[in-house]
Amino acid sequence: MKVVYIAPMFHTNQVPIVKGWVENGDQAAFVCQYTGKTENHKYCTPYVLGYSSLFKVVNTLHSFLYRKKEDSCAYPEAFRDKCGFPPFIKLFRYLKKQKPDVVILRERSLYSIFAYFVCSLQKLPCILYNQTPLWDNEPPRNDIAHRLVKRLTPTVRMTPVLGNPNTGYFDAMAIYIPFVIEPQLPPEQKSYFKNGKINLLCVGKFEERKHHLMLLEILRELLSRYPLHLTLVGECSTTYHKNYYKTIQDFIAKHHLESFVTCHTNRKPEDMANFYRAADLFVLPSTGEFASVSQLEAMSYSLPVIVSDTNGTACYIENGQNGLLFQDKNIKDLKAKITDVIADKDKLIQMGNRSYRLVCEKYSFDNYQKQIEKFAAHAAE
Repeated sequence: MKVVYIAPMFHTNQVPIVKGWVENGDQAAFVCQYTGKTENHKYCTPYVLGYSSLFKVVNTLHSFLYRKKEDSCAYPEAFRDKCGFPPFIKLFRYLKKQKPDVVILRERSLYSIFAYFVCSLQKLPCILYNQTPLWDNEPPRNDIAHRLVKRLTPTVRMTPVLGNPNTGYFDAMAIYIPFVIEPQLPPEQKSYFKNGKINLLCVGKFEERKHHLMLLEILRELLSRYPLHLTLVGECSTTYHKNYYKTIQDFIAKHHLESFVTCHTNRKPEDMANFYRAADLFVLPSTGEFASVSQLEAMSYSLPVIVSDTNGTACYIENGQNGLLFQDKNIKDLKAKITDVIADKDKLIQMGNRSYRLVCEKYSFDNYQKQIEKFAAHAAE
């Protein structure tokens, strides 16, 4: 089977998927609009298709007019991700040469609309991939604009976010296909509590919504009771990131936490294994997470995980079994959940054990492949 993915960039969560296709003897190609600061191209070198020459002119003008706003923005790519469109002929020729069995388009955007049109001309089956839950909290929008966009993008949709079957609105044209996470470190091979400390790990871009400061405040309050060390790892590439990172550094210095906190910026993907191996508990205090993959990576290293109850991939956690969910933006609840785990080391290890077992049981590439093949056959009908 030959699969082509078209997305803004080659995200971390795609690495084990591409690896699975390659090792299975299939072919997977990735077409992106741009490259990120930290990407793993070991199994696939993305083809950077970029944008139409016309849009490049528009984007240059937009960047000039809003350069100050973009410098202080957490998501400076918003305009090009929303309004960018591909070089039509170049994309047409690329897909004509590749002749994929299925094309997977990321999000409903102008870029995807153009790509879907090219695929339609060549009669290529398409699947839409986004992170809108299978069971959404809000009913689908049915105004003219949304109906038009749905008609111009693939009807068949897949999502790695389950949502809440008890309260959500079910999308009959979607299917839940979990992220692929490879088992990395079984519990019987893991060493916990290095240097006599309970080592906490948080991975995520240095953005305000990640709530690093909230985690640091909790650490400061718990240090008198528990031997803790916190490691923060994240991208720090834009002006916004750097300003926020300085705020974090100032907090650490002000409260004399230098011996208890270690920060790492812009680390290569291949370096991340060492951070997960050295950790005992993974904590992601952020809000606005549609479907974070970092806690799933932590699970593959036999770590218990704590994330917000609004995190899209909170559905991957068995609350109380391999981790805990805390009330979004609630510092008291997050502190209580962290205390609950670190107060009982045996419980912490048991949770880490369950994390690893869940990865083995539910998030394999084989499961992903079967679903894609089934979905592709349906899309081709």
